[in-house]
Amino acid sequence: MEIQKVICLSTAHVTQDDMNGTLNAKYAHQNESALDQPIFAAKHQYGAFVYIPQRKAGVEQLIEDALEFGYSESFAKLLRYGAKHKARYIHLDCDGPIDAWQVQCEELDEHEW
Repeated sequence: MEIQKVICLSTAHVTQDDMNGTLNAKYAHQNESALDQPIFAAKHQYGAFVYIPQRKAGVEQLIEDALEFGYSESFAKLLRYGAKHKARYIHLDCDGPIDAWQVQCEELDEHEW
């Protein structure tokens, strides 16, 4: 059996455009196909599970690709945060923790949307 680490955070740590891109492949029209989408995420009704590569080079390449694709620097910070804490996934949830007293995430941005 393998147990993997998942960090649950609020969707407010990323922009609404990031969530639209993650959940609905909004940015797919900018590239030749939706397969060019650099972020692997599993959608659910209230957010998404975002995959974090386990090798540092993989994370840095993913961040570079995501920024080039149109994701925000806030999203890049989220990916770095997940990698720093050795998470396999970040669970973005609309009811996930956002306040610093709930979770130590001062290095993440907060967006109201």
